[in-house]
Amino acid sequence: MPVVHGPGGSPGERLAESVSDGTPTRAGGRRGAHVVAVCNAIEDAADSGGPVDVPDYGTTRDRLPEPDVRPGDPKQISDEQHRIRLPPIGFGCSRYRDGEYVDRRDSIATALDAGYRFLDSAELYGNEHRIGKLLAAPGSPSREAMFVLGKVWRTNHRREQMLEAATGGLEELGIGTFDSYGLHWPDAWARWSGWPTRSSRDRRR
Repeated sequence: MPVVHGPGGSPGERLAESVSDGTPTRAGGRRGAHVVAVCNAIEDAADSGGPVDVPDYGTTRDRLPEPDVRPGDPKQISDEQHRIRLPPIGFGCSRYRDGEYVDRRDSIATALDAGYRFLDSAELYGNEHRIGKLLAAPGSPSREAMFVLGKVWRTNHRREQMLEAATGGLEELGIGTFDSYGLHWPDAWARWSGWPTRSSRDRRR
């Protein structure tokens, strides 16, 4: 299938053209370096408890996209707006650091304050209740502005176990539904016959 690019050709073609003109663009590299610096600064701020300077590497601030990550009233929006808008950067909530489990509540709170709207949670992390308290706290982002990913651990791949794990995670997080729910590990530690299927009753849950 042919790939259709927008005006100006593909990113590679635009880069090649800028090099030929003697004005190579480095915007992508600068933005990548800035993103890495922001991620590191969040961890540093959580550890130190104070503000951390983040180098901009010459990047410019673009207009922020619409904050909602899921459709609103289906009667008032177009087909294009029905699509979920996945935040470009997510924050992993794993508690495993340097061979031990740590409390990530402060760093998650710092991430929300910094503008992260995609939280990567999991049954294994054991801190869904802490994330739930943060999401319910005054001044936290609205549920419509958040994208919450949940994951079931590899011991719970049976249909009934997966549903129970998902329901438990929702209760701990204090939310009505996950935006995405996945397998934390592709292969299970126990064999079962067939992949889980969803009935109409399950879909309503």
